[in-house]
Amino acid sequence: MAKVLFDLLKALLNATLLLLALCLFLGWQLSSSVAQVSERLNDISSNLRPLHRQAQALTEEFASLSAEISRADPPDSSEMRIGLAQLEEELAALKLEIQSLKQLPGEVVSIAIETAVQELSEKISRWLPLRGDQADESQSDKN
Repeated sequence: MAKVLFDLLKALLNATLLLLALCLFLGWQLSSSVAQVSERLNDISSNLRPLHRQAQALTEEFASLSAEISRADPPDSSEMRIGLAQLEEELAALKLEIQSLKQLPGEVVSIAIETAVQELSEKISRWLPLRGDQADESQSDKN
């Protein structure tokens, strides 16, 4: 009786260690996926910074032009106002584009997380046989 209990205890310890090793491996895989996503986000962020600076410079230039036009009213100011209105439209379009680009990293993260979880679940399902599959196989073997 003591030997059976000792064997059961050893089996329980072995199963626990195997599950712990599996959890550590899966955690390692997940952390490497997170590191890759983080690197991609840094690349995206570094590509967006010059565009943001350029938009800020364009906004400042637009503000200074607008201030100059409001101070002086030369005879050809109507042409300048038309040009300024076109610049304003382009600036508004640029701001909308920047807003959509700012949302891009969040979308990339959510897609990357979904992909990582899906890949991880596929790996787990390949490594661990499901109980339903085993039960179906054992019943088909009996028939």
